[in-house]
Amino acid sequence: MSGSLNIVLNKLTSRTIGNFEVPVAWFQSITPLCNVLLITLFRRTLIGVNIDISSLPKRLLTSTVISCCIFITVTLSLEHAARHHSQINSLIIACCYIGFSVAEVILSTPCLASISTLMPSSKTSIVLGGWFMFYGIASYFSGLTGMLINPKHDLNLTNHALTIALSTTYQLLAVIMIVGGVIIWATKDKLIMLIEQK
Repeated sequence: MSGSLNIVLNKLTSRTIGNFEVPVAWFQSITPLCNVLLITLFRRTLIGVNIDISSLPKRLLTSTVISCCIFITVTLSLEHAARHHSQINSLIIACCYIGFSVAEVILSTPCLASISTLMPSSKTSIVLGGWFMFYGIASYFSGLTGMLINPKHDLNLTNHALTIALSTTYQLLAVIMIVGGVIIWATKDKLIMLIEQK
């Protein structure tokens, strides 16, 4: 998100309001602001006094579905822009940042809270370490996926070619999310059983 959406914002999005061009950095502040607001407003719902084990796979699936919808939305917007040789409306990208924030809060907050609540204190540190290790691995693969946008590092890539490359990459990410969602749905009972066994 932080890499490719910034490219979309910088090169392929109309960010002007009257005579003022909204800086890309302003859009990057949307996610942390939303995270703080959402956690503040829905703290009891997101974390809760008692962790509902059965809700964890549902939250993971919800987060995946939201992210998939965002990738599809951006893909359709890019394809529309490519067909009409136009730019994407900045409100669409702003909504994408908000959507990613919602997906992150739905997933990260309850999962991290459940680790500290459900795990024995002797295992909490190693499980949290595993959480952040997989987060790092996912970030690495995110970077590799981002390389698909411009594998030859062509600095003279036209906006049209960039639009097509981004659209293809987001289609791939949407497919990955769909497959991930199906796997989560198919294994949710097994996931709950494994969590209950601790």
